[in-house]
Amino acid sequence: MSIARTNRPARVSPRLLALTALVASAAGGCVDDGSLDEDLELTEAAEFSRPPLPAFTTVTLYSEAGLWGTSQTVTLYPDNRAATAIDPAPGPVRQNKAVQSSLRGSVSSARIVCGTSATDVIFYDADANGAPGAAVSCRPGATVNTNFHTTQGYPGGVLLGDRIDGLNAWLRPDVANEYPLSQAVRSIWSDVHGQVVTSADWYAPRAKEAYVYVYDANTFLVGQEYTTFNDTREAPITIHIYVHVMNDASGFRFQTELHYFTCTRATGSSSGISCGARVDQQRNQLVQQLQGRLNTLANALPHTRHGYLYPTLGAIEFGVGFVP
Repeated sequence: MSIARTNRPARVSPRLLALTALVASAAGGCVDDGSLDEDLELTEAAEFSRPPLPAFTTVTLYSEAGLWGTSQTVTLYPDNRAATAIDPAPGPVRQNKAVQSSLRGSVSSARIVCGTSATDVIFYDADANGAPGAAVSCRPGATVNTNFHTTQGYPGGVLLGDRIDGLNAWLRPDVANEYPLSQAVRSIWSDVHGQVVTSADWYAPRAKEAYVYVYDANTFLVGQEYTTFNDTREAPITIHIYVHVMNDASGFRFQTELHYFTCTRATGSSSGISCGARVDQQRNQLVQQLQGRLNTLANALPHTRHGYLYPTLGAIEFGVGFVP
């Protein structure tokens, strides 16, 4: 005896059948099983589908540590990568913003919501003589929150609550070749410094550790302070050199700029300290030799004309990227 195989319809709950009948009655018609199955499949797919990422990135500052209170938002749009006559290829989208008056001296936290592009943000410390306070990065689609009352700035390690007075944010290009840079710069500075500076002229039997950190998408800073044996003459000399990433008609290159130099006379000493011609000469030699070594480094990099900087560990470690 053979048994004929029949196709049984999918089991539908009585509650769903009653609801379907009610809808059909109200519409003056009926809903067949096939349409019901399709509707269920579409509804299920809609529930589990994710909306596309927004293209833009937002950086919001808050007056309170818990991401609330008075706020200021900076928005970066990828389609703002406007081409210019000198630099026709798209590079990083950048926003440089000062803290609005209602938040000045009271920024406690920040939230970065990344869109489709990786984003880097430098927050500036109002009391650090132009040095960045902290660097924060996020990957596409990520959200990063920062409490400045528990975040240490660089250099110095001070907590940054109520000290942030501006920010510089940029979207990284979607396609780029990236290379580490900060360690090479530290090595170059150490060599140049050792060849040029003499303790006798700079009144510095010991120098504090040099600091090298990224400042924005196109600038990093090299600096050093010097101390003496006499505690009343701490840091008689301080030097800061900006190094700019240039993308102009001459191609990619580094350009040095003496940003800050102080030489302070001694106190509590009968002899005193006078910063004279030899110190000025060695200061100029530092800038010139650093420029020469950076020229060699730039030529050694497999670069295009369109270079930019990006942080990898806070502000103290960074790399250079090139848009193909």
